Amino acid sequence: MGPDDFPSTSEDRYRDRLELFERDGKPNPKLRHTVFWVLHNCVAHPLLGLRPNRVTVDLHSLTSAWLNKKNIRSVPTPIIDDRKVWRIHNCVAHVLIGLAPCRETFAFHDASAEEMKVPGWV
Repeated sequence: MGPDDFPSTSEDRYRDRLELFERDGKPNPKLRHTVFWVLHNCVAHPLLGLRPNRVTVDLHSLTSAWLNKKNIRSVPTPIIDDRKVWRIHNCVAHVLIGLAPCRETFAFHDASAEEMKVPGWV
């Protein structure tokens, strides 16, 4: 998958990740995906939103790796110009998609990610 093949919406990425779990042949794919999904969106993202530092960035990277079935990759601590928008995205939009993944919450997430304007962070 090249950069041009990266799904453009959070809803597309959600479906792609769920499919990874369904194809891996291990039991309870939906349950496993849901556990990692909630951990990533309802724990890691809010902590990152409230306190963006090396520890919370690394926690985000770890839960992202579990969710995407990839190796952990280190990412730089984000440079945030607008803390309010950063917090809305990480503490509200991510919790909403974590608890109620549907068209409306994904749309809110994507809009807040765009408004956030922090390169590499959605």
